[in-house]
Amino acid sequence: MQTAVLHIAEELRRGGVEVKVFLVKPVKDYYPKLLHLNPRLIHETITGKSIEVTGLEHFDPNLCRALVVATPIWFGRPSPPITTFIKMFANKVKCPVYALATSIMSKDYAARLRKLLEEMGYSVRGCASLARGVSYSELRRLLEDIGRSIEKA
Repeated sequence: MQTAVLHIAEELRRGGVEVKVFLVKPVKDYYPKLLHLNPRLIHETITGKSIEVTGLEHFDPNLCRALVVATPIWFGRPSPPITTFIKMFANKVKCPVYALATSIMSKDYAARLRKLLEEMGYSVRGCASLARGVSYSELRRLLEDIGRSIEKA
């Protein structure tokens, strides 16, 4: 996930766009091995409850010309830190939003993420799903959409 986000950020920077990347993480991190067996992660993901997060100290939705919400998909849902972010800024983000979902499974999780964002008041302009072993053509398309959106702003 971080690789895709950093790729988007670098490509936008090459185009002369100021980019800020915010890594939203749980205050109490998950044990990094065998995440699919972590009871706390499973519970927080399935219940969709908000958790304490870090990484948003300098995030101001009013300063965004475009926002990419990127998340790994766990158990068919966005990660708990991103679920928390989505709830925290529901109906507060006025710029165009782009959804990026990664998963080891080849499913269109970005469409689900898009639906969740739209239900929470975000104006989603594009989305992409990246699966392990899948080409980055969807990412390229999303990047082009973001670039066009910023040029119009």
